[in-house]
Amino acid sequence: PFSLGQQNYAILSSEDIGLSLHSNRFEGAIPSELGVLKRMDTLLMHNNFLSGTMPVEICNLRLGLLRVLTADCAGPGLPKVNCSCCTACFPLPS
Repeated sequence: PFSLGQQNYAILSSEDIGLSLHSNRFEGAIPSELGVLKRMDTLLMHNNFLSGTMPVEICNLRLGLLRVLTADCAGPGLPKVNCSCCTACFPLPS
């Protein structure tokens, strides 16, 4: 299991292909454990209050099936996600 904000999640099976975590007001660092989802093709994490650097384990998924990866990595304000592998960067929510 991993935590995101104050919510705990169990790792999903390798059969899952999309994960939508956007618009949940999550805070804190992005858990690297999401990188075990090798068959994931979409990971939406924008419109939250996540911070830090996108874990390399998640960025490495871009070498496989992951085609859509979003986070709050554009615009002014903090906290912000440093993400060199995101396919779309959104400004922080207001």
